[in-house]
Amino acid sequence: MTAKQLNQICLLMLTKNCEHQIECYLDSTLCVIDMIYVIDCESTDNTVEVIQHWSEIHDIPTTIERDHFNGDFTIYYNKAFANAKDVYLEASYFLLGDVDQYSQLEIKPEFDKHSLIEDCYSVCVTHTRQAMNNSPWLNNDRRFRRIFFIKADLPWVCRGGFLVWWELEDCELEDLDRPLLDSLSVVARVLEMF
Repeated sequence: MTAKQLNQICLLMLTKNCEHQIECYLDSTLCVIDMIYVIDCESTDNTVEVIQHWSEIHDIPTTIERDHFNGDFTIYYNKAFANAKDVYLEASYFLLGDVDQYSQLEIKPEFDKHSLIEDCYSVCVTHTRQAMNNSPWLNNDRRFRRIFFIKADLPWVCRGGFLVWWELEDCELEDLDRPLLDSLSVVARVLEMF
């Protein structure tokens, strides 16, 4: 792949009852994404309708699959990743979206999706306030790095359960080079789950 290949980015998300947050989140991804793949986990509000309407207005190809949620996020992220690869063969990268945890992407003018060449990219995530005391993944200024872009043609696997991470099959997370993408950052929601 050359440094200026025309990368196509697919937003990959799980959703459930996020009709009030989803439009703002999608708006923040508009200049980055080319397509969307969603597994909706039994929303009882208008989440699916909001996504469909937004996609039509912005002419973004979107696939929404509805599924029963059993509590293990990894099952559905791995299913979404596999299915999205089949549906959007032209996708170069997946942007790993999470409407429940991250309120919006902050994209700097120098961001250029066509310069992405690495296997994955991590992004700096900033919490608006610390939700979990003594968290091992938050430093003193409430920031941490997390993989947000993964190359579509590699064998990625989502691991964890409730708190998830991505790694390549047969590759330990510590061995994976995760360059920081400085031209994009994420604002995290406060998680009140513990």
